[in-house]
Amino acid sequence: MDYQSRVNWHVEAGKRILVANYSELTGEHLMGVFNVSYNIQKAAGTDVLILTDFTGVKANPEIIKALKQAGVELDKDMKKIAVVGLTKMQTIFYNGYLQVTRQHKKTKLFEEQEAAIFWLLQD
Repeated sequence: MDYQSRVNWHVEAGKRILVANYSELTGEHLMGVFNVSYNIQKAAGTDVLILTDFTGVKANPEIIKALKQAGVELDKDMKKIAVVGLTKMQTIFYNGYLQVTRQHKKTKLFEEQEAAIFWLLQD
């Protein structure tokens, strides 16, 4: 699988948004996309806008641990994070993740990508 094709910069209204598409992935493929996204975020510097799509994802303990560690490490560089595709149960767990990583003030959950992008573009 080409993990790089699932993580791309999207330019909208002159702003760059890093889009990480995890939709319908499981196991090693989740980690493959995560590693690409992590490396891009790390190299991007500060004030990064991020859109993450978790539609249909079945997370495992390995990806949850990696997301927590990356969230804490990269927190200062992320300006806003929009997340789409979580089920109600996943939302409960994700809200716990946000508290652990202290990203709850800069993260918002959405049902549709269009609304997420609109929110990311607002200053």
